Amino acid sequence: TSVTIPSNIVGLASGVFYGCTNLEIIDFQTTSFSIGSNAFTNTAWYNNQPEGLIYLNNILLEYKGDKSKVTHIVIKDGTKILAKRDSNEESLGTFAGYTSLKSIIIPNSVKEIDSRAFYGCSSLESIVLPDSLEEIPSYAFISCTSLKSIIIPNNVKKIDRRAFYGCLSLESIILPNSLETI
Repeated sequence: TSVTIPSNIVGLASGVFYGCTNLEIIDFQTTSFSIGSNAFTNTAWYNNQPEGLIYLNNILLEYKGDKSKVTHIVIKDGTKILAKRDSNEESLGTFAGYTSLKSIIIPNSVKEIDSRAFYGCSSLESIVLPDSLEEIPSYAFISCTSLKSIIIPNNVKKIDRRAFYGCLSLESIILPNSLETI
């Protein structure tokens, strides 16, 4: 019915508590964490969460509901981590495959985004990246075919390989003076 995640644990594997239908209480004692996909799906705790973005402390786990209808997302301030999702072959970012997503705002409390964070977000037109970001990881915006322009925040020092791979409509990238590596 309950689980305590102590501060020395730095990550949970995908599906670790999946189907634990009596799990109601999750005591999270850490603030730096990675959580794989479906870690809490089909638990009492998860099932009691309202439709929409689901947070566990300062971690954005996922969107609960019909992802194909999500068009605009504003991540709440104070969020530090965007949980990864796993497929059979690779790790995917939180919003990978949200094909209807047109805009997203990420607060400054988020320090990093993952590789493939927006993989396949083919309707994504607008994104506000946090000033706290220091790197655009590889494949971050892979196949974001509607993205026309992007402003890279002032603290970004590195844009990794193929960050904008398949962004067929991309016309403008504003680069900061802080950039050291492309």
